[in-house]
Amino acid sequence: MIIGIDLGTTNSLAAIWRDGRPQLIPNSLGEYLTPSVVSLDDDGTVLVGRAAQERLISHPQRTASCFKREIGTDKTYTLGGRTFTPRSCRRWCCGSCGRTPRRGWASR
Repeated sequence: MIIGIDLGTTNSLAAIWRDGRPQLIPNSLGEYLTPSVVSLDDDGTVLVGRAAQERLISHPQRTASCFKREIGTDKTYTLGGRTFTPRSCRRWCCGSCGRTPRRGWASR
């Protein structure tokens, strides 16, 4: 199975190659677009997508967005007292998009 992930500055999405063409894969909420936002919950759980986006206003010190623009720079994000690079944020976002196809969508 081939999984393609488009990490966008604002949103990300995933697709698989099936029947000679790409087929978009909905995320766990049934949406095709996943906000490219990550947040660290109070217990240290990493939130990605819509759940993280909803925390931008209420928990800005624990949430990062627009990190794609900083990949390859020395920029870091301090979320809940822990420091992360833009690459770490990208990895969480891409990992979230890639989990849906691996959880059974491809066998449909």
